[in-house]
Amino acid sequence: MKTLPITESTSNISLELNEPIAIMTHDDEFDGEMYEYEKAHGYKSTSFLLTNKINEINQDADIQLHYDMTREEWVDKQIEEFKQKTNQIPIINRNHRVFWRESHLDLANLSMNGIKVDSSLLNQKPFKLCVQSRILPIWEVPYNVVDEPYVDITKNVHCTYNVSAKMEDLFSKAHTPIVGLFHPYLKDKTNWKKFFDLVDKYKYKLMTMTEFYEKYLK
Repeated sequence: MKTLPITESTSNISLELNEPIAIMTHDDEFDGEMYEYEKAHGYKSTSFLLTNKINEINQDADIQLHYDMTREEWVDKQIEEFKQKTNQIPIINRNHRVFWRESHLDLANLSMNGIKVDSSLLNQKPFKLCVQSRILPIWEVPYNVVDEPYVDITKNVHCTYNVSAKMEDLFSKAHTPIVGLFHPYLKDKTNWKKFFDLVDKYKYKLMTMTEFYEKYLK
């Protein structure tokens, strides 16, 4: 923290967008069936992958790190494992089960290991965190739609909250960016395909998380 320059700012930096942007993301494992559906219909997404579950992936897919704090290996080791298994360097992260210790420490730790963007918080606008008049050099791009409408607390599902009661409300109210989080293992119980229908209905521009970073955050 002390290596960062002190600024006059005492508040977070938020990204204000006018364009209607939607980002579809999937967590845990790469799902070939979901990928093929998206490709066949002209859609795209980002998959956050647990490094100990990386198997076959499509080389055209946008894949990023799904850091698992429950493992003995720290983030630097999991990043190295990601690189070895995919031949790609991750620049975006989402914490597995969205576990956090303290937001500024987590973000600072990720940034020190080369992560440019995190997407582990349920919220609305992308922001850079201000801590002690220092702006952390990493963006948080919150998710706001999760496995809609699936909620089953008996199945040990850790990520079942949404900003809005109905996914379509975010589209109809022109929220931007809308970041969907859908787990492949729940694909038969959720409305993940409807996310794309709403993108088309409300004329949102669909981007991967990497494309969003390159255009708006870099």
